[in-house]
Amino acid sequence: MSKKKKTTIKGTKGQAQVTNDLDDAVLKLLKTAIPEAHEAFMKTLKDIEKKAVQDWTVRQPVKPVRDKEGNIKQTEAGKKRFRKQPPSKRSIDKFSIGQRINPNGEIEVFLENTAQYAWAIRVGIDSKNESGQQVKSKVKRRIANELMVKPMKRRADKLVKVYTNALMKTQK
Repeated sequence: MSKKKKTTIKGTKGQAQVTNDLDDAVLKLLKTAIPEAHEAFMKTLKDIEKKAVQDWTVRQPVKPVRDKEGNIKQTEAGKKRFRKQPPSKRSIDKFSIGQRINPNGEIEVFLENTAQYAWAIRVGIDSKNESGQQVKSKVKRRIANELMVKPMKRRADKLVKVYTNALMKTQK
């Protein structure tokens, strides 16, 4: 039995799940009819995802305590003060790539981070990636915007060109 794709619609008093058999059929048809475009979309999104995961901020076990000017506070003995952090919720592991047909009938290829708080993550002074290196994005910027949205916007025109060229080849 094949695994059916379900769309979950959540409201304040409950939720409903709908299977998208027709959408799946259309997307599968497009994937087989225009494989070059599908490969280009998936390759681009996987590349963006790989770079985003490399520079995604991860909560560190401890962080320095800072004063209002941003300087690290010290104890009377001259040692730097640190504060224990709650464990990371691992939003770095919640990336997903997919495609869907939106309510307007347009085909969307997407990269998303399914963590509820992913959009709210901002780069701080002490933000580090999973390997413990300083994050390359500027302070106070939203990490999802810097690592996912902006790269997708930069590559959108090229992908549309690939898609239209592949579509024109099938028309001939």
